Amino acid sequence: MNVLTVSENLKIWADDIVNLLQQLLQGSSVEPGEWMGWDKWGELDDSIRQVQSRVLEEYQRFSSTLEFFLNKQPENTIKNFQESKKIILSVIQQDWEQNTSFGNCDLAFSEAEKAIGEQIKLLNRLYTISQNKFVIVPDTNALLFNPDIQNWSFDSIEQFSIVLMPTVLSELDKLKMDSRSESVRQKSEKLIRQIKEYKRRGKLTEGVPIVKNKIQLVAIAVEPIISASLSWLDLEHSDDDRLLASCFEIMRRMLNSQVILSTRDINLQNKAEFAHLSFVEPPKVIETN
Repeated sequence: MNVLTVSENLKIWADDIVNLLQQLLQGSSVEPGEWMGWDKWGELDDSIRQVQSRVLEEYQRFSSTLEFFLNKQPENTIKNFQESKKIILSVIQQDWEQNTSFGNCDLAFSEAEKAIGEQIKLLNRLYTISQNKFVIVPDTNALLFNPDIQNWSFDSIEQFSIVLMPTVLSELDKLKMDSRSESVRQKSEKLIRQIKEYKRRGKLTEGVPIVKNKIQLVAIAVEPIISASLSWLDLEHSDDDRLLASCFEIMRRMLNSQVILSTRDINLQNKAEFAHLSFVEPPKVIETN
């Protein structure tokens, strides 16, 4: 399984944006203005405007993600981020009614590329929790598909943490009582019993071993805050988006881990791909005679 750490994924995303910026500026122009040192952006043709629209959308999602990761940092870190964001957006948006001090497109690209690199470097200021290199975050359906989490295994992963989110634990509690399916009620009840048993081994919020030297179980206690979450997630009306918001909370705490969503839900898989979040199907149940 070729999965990157959260930090590595963000760096690749940044590189993709830099490549789009390069395409944009190859079709852009800077024209002399009325005042020395204050030139103007030239008009873009329709094909370049399509590139501009694409890079703007991509950067807005990228910067929203970084802002989420950095939103609890000191004011100087936030200030540095916002200053670099202003430079990048000015190069992308190219407001032809406003003056620009870049002078030419090569300089504009160089400054925008540098600003994106500075934004990525700000992640080095974050405190990260030391956990297993691989972190598996299952949704409720993944757990119900295979409730025997002590038997979970994934190709090329020898050790991993299974992280349970508040949304998932809450759903399991409801399903064990309210599900119309007896099978679902039984599986939910089994999972809740298992989790309570694992709590005897220590604090789930700090992580407890469920298979020595292989699987650790961790429970996240804090729900994502709607006002502080990613702007493109709908936490009020979408269970999938609340799940993704919780995943991003985990990613913020574990930047140097390979955080992987485990789900069989194709819609959630698509959303994860859109959010640059790795995903994997839950392991199949091992049949025993």
